[in-house]
Amino acid sequence: MEKNYKKLLKKCGRASADYNMLEEGDHVLIGLSGGIDSLMLSHILYDLQKRAPFDFKISTVTFNPLFSGFNINILSSYIKEQKWIHYITECNVKEILHQHDAQKRPCALCSRLRRGKLQELMRETKCNKLALGHHLDDVAASFLISLFRGQGITTMGPNVPALGGEFRIIRPLIYATKELINTVASKNFEFPKSGKCIYDNYLKETGDRYWAEQLIDNIDKTRIKDVRSAILNSLKNVQTDFLLDTKFLKDVPKN
Repeated sequence: MEKNYKKLLKKCGRASADYNMLEEGDHVLIGLSGGIDSLMLSHILYDLQKRAPFDFKISTVTFNPLFSGFNINILSSYIKEQKWIHYITECNVKEILHQHDAQKRPCALCSRLRRGKLQELMRETKCNKLALGHHLDDVAASFLISLFRGQGITTMGPNVPALGGEFRIIRPLIYATKELINTVASKNFEFPKSGKCIYDNYLKETGDRYWAEQLIDNIDKTRIKDVRSAILNSLKNVQTDFLLDTKFLKDVPKN
């Protein structure tokens, strides 16, 4: 087994164990967009399935936004070669964005549309967990965005409830950096190129996420080496006594 793949597999296995992501009897639906992260997640989870001391099922799903340039057939052919169970849901996202005049903030509406389609499929297929390919860079960027936008001390959780607890969303790649995932992909796989989101360049120019990712890269190169792991360590060591949220106040002397 190639050393980087082994390292990634170990990180995902540890994250799953730390946060009880995979359990006996689970039916996990992997959100497979066609990008490197989701393809890598699919390979890792199917590998973990073979190694786990308990039984759980896996299916994959691709949300087809019907964007020009997105080739669902290339992706479907690859998935068929892997012999993975694969579902496809679709929605004309561009048309709906125009109807709601939401082209300047496409991600919010697209996310709601995708989430709705996935929830319908999870009910139909009796899946209880949705696995997403978010990694450590995504966790760090989300934390900074939330912090700077005044949205709270929060980020992408590793195992969080959805729809009032009807399903759970898991993120097995949270301990892995984007760099490691890309290295493993380039050394071990030939993934299909099914296309990118048509708003990709626009989001890089205007979006918070790309800005936060660039900020983290700059800090890593110029100030704090391995800053992503430092952020992860901080998120795993929350010291509520030293925050300002009054619900954590206890034994505070009164004047």
